[in-house]
Amino acid sequence: MNSETQRQAQTLGQAEIQHQTQVAHNKAEGLQTAELDTIRSAFPALHQVVNDERLIYFDNAATTHKPQTVIDRLVKFYQQDNANIHRGVHTLAQRATDQYERARQTVANFIGSQSASEISFTSGTTASLNHLARGLVEPQLKAGDQIMVTVLEHHSNLVPWQEVAKRTGAELIYAPLDPLTGKVDLARLANETDTRRLKVIAIQHVSNVLGLEQPIKAITDWAHQQAQASQIQAQPEIGTEASINTSTKNSTNNSTNHPQARDIQPNPHDILVIVDGAQAVAHLPVNVQALGVDAYCFSGHKLYAPTGIGVCYLQAKHHDRTQPTQFGGEMIHLVGDYQSNYKQAPWKFEAGTPPIAQAIALAEAIEFLTQFDWQTLQVHEKNLTHQLVQGLQSISGITLLHPPQQADYHGIVSYNIEGVHPHDAATGYDQEGIAIRAGHHCAQPLMRYLNVTATLRASLSLYNTQAEVEQFLQSTQAIKEFFAHGTQQPK
Repeated sequence: MNSETQRQAQTLGQAEIQHQTQVAHNKAEGLQTAELDTIRSAFPALHQVVNDERLIYFDNAATTHKPQTVIDRLVKFYQQDNANIHRGVHTLAQRATDQYERARQTVANFIGSQSASEISFTSGTTASLNHLARGLVEPQLKAGDQIMVTVLEHHSNLVPWQEVAKRTGAELIYAPLDPLTGKVDLARLANETDTRRLKVIAIQHVSNVLGLEQPIKAITDWAHQQAQASQIQAQPEIGTEASINTSTKNSTNNSTNHPQARDIQPNPHDILVIVDGAQAVAHLPVNVQALGVDAYCFSGHKLYAPTGIGVCYLQAKHHDRTQPTQFGGEMIHLVGDYQSNYKQAPWKFEAGTPPIAQAIALAEAIEFLTQFDWQTLQVHEKNLTHQLVQGLQSISGITLLHPPQQADYHGIVSYNIEGVHPHDAATGYDQEGIAIRAGHHCAQPLMRYLNVTATLRASLSLYNTQAEVEQFLQSTQAIKEFFAHGTQQPK
């Protein structure tokens, strides 16, 4: 290479380094103005007037708006491909089936599942958690066993376990929390838990009230370590494990074993870790294999997809011992006069006509989200949340309801205005064109833990802006003053 060529190469190399440095700098700053404008233009619902004010939508923890591409995909299915799946040989049925199963693979890729067979579609997170409670956990429990939850759980990840405990005689217990961070106290968990009785940990990934993230991998690692220790202490029971697996394989009410399930059979001493990921998947990258969880559930409607679609990830090793909780068409393999057996997972968990269009639109929503860099989105969210928290803290009479050392918010901020009921305040915000949530947020045990009856909750998404946060803070000040002084200005 001659000197001129070397010089040009060095110049090109420096230019590339500068380019990459600028890209990294931009990512560190979050979304740029042009990028944010493009994102907002994709959501038609954002561009409307509510009570003579331009809509500011800060209720994303309840449900997110849908980009036009998702709406179009839903409409296209009904206009062109509408047919039932897995049953017909005609062209429309084939197209619908192919799209539905591609959606399953898209979801598997999105959360890092080993196989699309580990993904079953439900109507939402609630349905997924109920399916796991009834189909996987309840048949394995006996009186005196323990189910662990936290006081932060959404009712969907609490009430099903209360019912299972009631039916089986198992005991519902609460994981110890660090009062400074709000997260599970791992040291106390290890010291205070009777691992011989604990059979399942059902826990949210991100709180729908406080936005704090639980250390799921650390909890799962701890649970697996206890299972391994129990297995070593109970070596004589290995033969029992083999008989359990054999009886499962011979059962007429179970599907043919999945190849992966044959490779790794469940340990009878497992402490199952089941995660409610409803508030996590739109805010952080999720890899179920890296987390090591046994099951992971989430809904489409908090992920820019339609309502009526949920996901239940279940490790293949649990497929054979997990029973269907709904029975009927499509999930069966052979129906006899008096008994039937079922297809292999995931189809044995999807009785009847599934949410076909919604699953296909969910895949479209995932494609929309994954076109962006996670780091950029998270920085954008953190910047907005910091602006929101700092602004609320600067207003007298505002009480933030988060742990004092909470490190992450994932776009969710809960607070109260002194002397103003949350529902009254939410009505005031609505008059300003601002949509936020007020109430107990399906987390009544947490309300008691926080010593409040209800809270205001502002929750952010990738399409929210600094200008919206600033307007929100101005409206908060105005609402506080109105309820304190009416239409009269304070002296």
